[in-house]
Amino acid sequence: MCKFKMGIRRFGASFSALLMVCCLTAPALAINWPASPSSADFSSHPNCWYVWNSINLGFYEGFELICHPMGEYGSTNTQQYPFDSYSTNSSTLSYTDSSAVEHIYMYSLPYIPASPTASWPDLPSFPVGEPSNICGAVRVYPVKWRGYLSTVSDVFADRSVYGFLTSWPSISSSSFSDLYSDSSFDQYPIYIPSNIFLFGDRTDSASNHTSFYIAGGDNDFWASPFNDKYLKLSKSHFSTSDYLSFPSAFSIDSRSLGLVFAKDPGSAYYTSSSSFDLTLSFAVSLWVPKSLLPADVAVGDWISKATLEDLQDQLVNDFDVNSDTLKESKQNFDSWQNSYTIDTDVADTGLNIINALMQNVGQFAFIVSLLCFGAVVLRVLIRKAVEG
Repeated sequence: MCKFKMGIRRFGASFSALLMVCCLTAPALAINWPASPSSADFSSHPNCWYVWNSINLGFYEGFELICHPMGEYGSTNTQQYPFDSYSTNSSTLSYTDSSAVEHIYMYSLPYIPASPTASWPDLPSFPVGEPSNICGAVRVYPVKWRGYLSTVSDVFADRSVYGFLTSWPSISSSSFSDLYSDSSFDQYPIYIPSNIFLFGDRTDSASNHTSFYIAGGDNDFWASPFNDKYLKLSKSHFSTSDYLSFPSAFSIDSRSLGLVFAKDPGSAYYTSSSSFDLTLSFAVSLWVPKSLLPADVAVGDWISKATLEDLQDQLVNDFDVNSDTLKESKQNFDSWQNSYTIDTDVADTGLNIINALMQNVGQFAFIVSLLCFGAVVLRVLIRKAVEG
């Protein structure tokens, strides 16, 4: 019985020690947002990206570039500075077909990411789409304390906001007559302006009235420095009446990028596009794979157009090639890409998985070692106290 009691005491001492170590080390192990320059710093580096954060999207290593200060608001894991303020301000356009059915489309003007010190069209450009070794991505950080999101209890779990990636002007067809064979459209073409983005529709006739709905869109994209969310181009579409999806390898130049946001008002019957409008505040970062940046780039660097031009000139000088050689090499590279094999796909996937698994092994091992060491020390101290 005495040994049993002693075993219980030892178990209790060990468990208490481990618990105390967890409580004492948790604040020290808390991860803060990456440091960010001030507005004055951005003003002194006009038309430059700041390398703010090193982060992997999927299996791809890369960096987040910003053109305005970033910082956490309280302990909400959301952005403090609302440099981007957006309103859907939707409107409609319509046409009536030969069957007397009216087709009514909701549209909005794409928003160009900007800050008080820089606009994306003035910054060094990168291809934007789905993350890969040759394509960047857009990450949108929510501002919780104002606008529509101030009414949402858990921003990262909310699925009522839909985001779309497009361009400015939108990538669209020139007119409805390009999409329909009805002779009336050949005679009276109804043009879709190139500066609008279609994101939903409804129909209306003498016998049937439908409700507006949102066509496509990404509703799980809110980013933080500790997740890998991004606004997916695969969830968006061309600004055409049939909402044609983008091809898998499609990309948009970051200088002509446009954003559209709308809210899902619920499952009721809606005949006004204003039911889908919302006002948002957010911050936008540009994720770029390492392969598109200088080899020695690091968090804290500034990237200007001159930086990328110097990189291109250095490559040309190092390899002593002229423009004709570069063009020929590009053609060869494109043909190699088109002949991508299953073996190379398997090898690339396997390597990416290994990189992802090994990414945080060192940090994890340090935390486990610290907890075990603290538990042993405290167990000895508590045992001495118990045994008198």
